[in-house]
Amino acid sequence: MSVLDSLKNAASKVYDNAKEKYQQEQERKQRKMALFSKFTFQDMKRLCKEYGKEPSPYIENPLSGKREKRDLNRHVYEGFVMNNVPSDFIKEYAQKHRINVPYYELTKVQVKERKPAMVQEPTQERQEAQRASKDEFTDYLDLIQTKFKPEPVRDEKELESQLSVWLKSRYEDAVRRQVQSPYGRIDIVLFGKYALELKIATDRSVLRDMVGQLRDYKKVYPNLATVILDIRSLERSVIEEYRKQYADDGVRSIIVEGMVRKGKGNRGNIVNVFR
Repeated sequence: MSVLDSLKNAASKVYDNAKEKYQQEQERKQRKMALFSKFTFQDMKRLCKEYGKEPSPYIENPLSGKREKRDLNRHVYEGFVMNNVPSDFIKEYAQKHRINVPYYELTKVQVKERKPAMVQEPTQERQEAQRASKDEFTDYLDLIQTKFKPEPVRDEKELESQLSVWLKSRYEDAVRRQVQSPYGRIDIVLFGKYALELKIATDRSVLRDMVGQLRDYKKVYPNLATVILDIRSLERSVIEEYRKQYADDGVRSIIVEGMVRKGKGNRGNIVNVFR
């Protein structure tokens, strides 16, 4: 075997190991989220209290550096538990308080050991959990649609930064940027399962090129949406045309209005091309 072949094999093993770890991490988060679907808000708060750690009512604003008070809602608690409470403790808590453990919580070994007839029993619970996830995702998207008001941006990177900061002010550590997947980096992932891909609608080609990209990302994240910044350089009917194309592939879209600016710094020339 040549040196080049050896290097290729080594690189392939590194990639396979990284991919396996990534998939295991995603499965772990999915099992946690499935458990959350069975918890009431009071259960979530009591879980944190029994664990001895609770989310802070204050969060630092990354832009101003100041501490700001926030509402400790269910989403904040979910993000805190996702990143701070071990799965074993969550399962013990569920058993202690007689909370039905969903099918997702079963390990692969347990699934293999079950008889085929018994495997079919939890199907309804799994479907209910999936429906619950879709309802939660809809809530997040509605919140972004109605409350997120972006400042003028230079590019998609700035748009991603603004939305990420805005989401972190509400959901803290549940927000991750530039998440690696087998098909490339996804802009924002919320709670380890809700993916957002951001685009500035500068021309048709940008929206057209995103069709294939979204199809690939949806293989990894079934709960996928795109956030499109409408800067009025395209007719809204064109954006809606592609929005329908994405919807045909099961990808939802949010359209927010905004502006782009040219030049360096916050005082760059603001560009808003009206139809």
